[in-house]
Amino acid sequence: LEAVKGIEKEVNAVFQASGKEPEAVLSALAEFQQKHPELSDIPYFRGMKLSAMIRTKQTDEAKKLAEGLIAKGLKTDDPTVLGTVAGALGTAKDNKELLAVAVKAAEAGVKLSGGKEPGPLYQLAEAHFAAGDKAKAKEYGAKAVEAADNETLKKRIQKLTEKYSDEKKDEDKKDK
Repeated sequence: LEAVKGIEKEVNAVFQASGKEPEAVLSALAEFQQKHPELSDIPYFRGMKLSAMIRTKQTDEAKKLAEGLIAKGLKTDDPTVLGTVAGALGTAKDNKELLAVAVKAAEAGVKLSGGKEPGPLYQLAEAHFAAGDKAKAKEYGAKAVEAADNETLKKRIQKLTEKYSDEKKDEDKKDK
């Protein structure tokens, strides 16, 4: 029981590092993974690591990790891993290569879910939006709204996807 409490404390320390500089996050993750290799693939750590790699401009390493996670997600039929990759890489606003991998991850998530689950559809909309394809963002955002199986979720997704249309309206205003 004490050993479990000790590991729990170490996991919490990694999560606390997530609010700090990305170098501190990567250091905390590396230290934890070295000490506990059997726990090195905690799902919550994946997005944290990818985000920190992006923020420290470790784009080649982030891409390699992301592609490995996509392969793993496809092999194990795990759309959550694909969503994590898409979400983390979607923050790489100035890196078209990583944004393309985000779209790839999100497309794989939609495929795994049969194209009928609102979460993966929304993630694909977000990935397209981050990559600058507002038309596809709007298309998949609408599909996510349509796939929502209750009014609360439908309204939430509608609210989250309003920016796809708002962005276009802002561009139209600039053109005039």
